[in-house]
Amino acid sequence: MVIAESSKAYLTHEVDTANKEGAYLAYKELVGRVSTFVSEINPEFKYARTLISTIIEGAFHQRFFAKHLPSLTDITEEKDKLEEFYTQMALNAIRK
Repeated sequence: MVIAESSKAYLTHEVDTANKEGAYLAYKELVGRVSTFVSEINPEFKYARTLISTIIEGAFHQRFFAKHLPSLTDITEEKDKLEEFYTQMALNAIRK
């Protein structure tokens, strides 16, 4: 459910109102906390929150693609290398 429906939680016409009411606070805190690790590794990297939110959302999408639209990904349900992919992507992005 989380993977299949995650984007629907905020891709709504009411996103701004829901945000003001604190609906996304836990998600924003998660992204903020993890992005601090990126900033500690490379304080000059300007896109820590962008990187982390992209990884989280991308992981949901890649799992969905692996199951339903396999021609959109190199990840398969049988051989899940998603963690390896995102680790490599993140480290390459933040490398000094």
